[in-house]
Amino acid sequence: MKSKGQFSTELSRDLSLFHITMMGLGMMIGAGVFLGIGNAIHYSGSGGVVLTFALNGVIAIFTAMSYAELSSAIPHAGGAYNFARIGFGRSTSFIAGWMEWFASSIAGSAYAITFSIYIWRYLQGIGVLNNLGDNIFLIEKITAAAIAIIFIFINYRGASETGKIGAFFTLGQTIFLIFIGIVGIVVVIKDPSRLQNFHPFMPMGWTKLFITMGFTYVAFEGFEVIAQAGDEAIMPKKTFQKQCCILCLLLL
Repeated sequence: MKSKGQFSTELSRDLSLFHITMMGLGMMIGAGVFLGIGNAIHYSGSGGVVLTFALNGVIAIFTAMSYAELSSAIPHAGGAYNFARIGFGRSTSFIAGWMEWFASSIAGSAYAITFSIYIWRYLQGIGVLNNLGDNIFLIEKITAAAIAIIFIFINYRGASETGKIGAFFTLGQTIFLIFIGIVGIVVVIKDPSRLQNFHPFMPMGWTKLFITMGFTYVAFEGFEVIAQAGDEAIMPKKTFQKQCCILCLLLL
């Protein structure tokens, strides 16, 4: 029982199953996909990129299920920090917490830079901006910083605003990728000769597969972000259990 004059505060629980799912999916459809695919094709070939994401998906299923079990049992903000604190003590959790914070910061920076590069390079490609020259690199960095500041402000406003805006952008990304997939299937059906791009299947050798799996695994980190929102989810235990099933289906 708290004595008179003492107050307790907690985060608002505004994130539903839909918001949580979109949050995790949004982290999965990020720089790891838009930049990772091109780099994976460069290092391991067209067949290698298919195996890269397929094998990483299998590995991510086991990791995601572990996160789902832990986050439903310990539904508190902090994610891996809380798991490590309860399992191994404060010293280990201190390191785990800072590593998680650093990794999320790097991932957020990569997303902002990727978004900026795609915008300005697209405008250059369609001939809207052809006189920028070397200034394009500085403009891309300034745009990325502005994007990061905007989303930091959105997160500062609260979980409700973050969930709604994040869901909007994630739905847009998902629809865009589904459209690309459908177009690809239609093109192959109409012109089967396109499948010749997979011959040879692994032109760079099988050892390159380990390299591409390493730097593209960031595309499967959505479960980590979901675990960090334990104190902001509505009915977190049931929400995380349901979300585990959804995420595993998406990975498959």
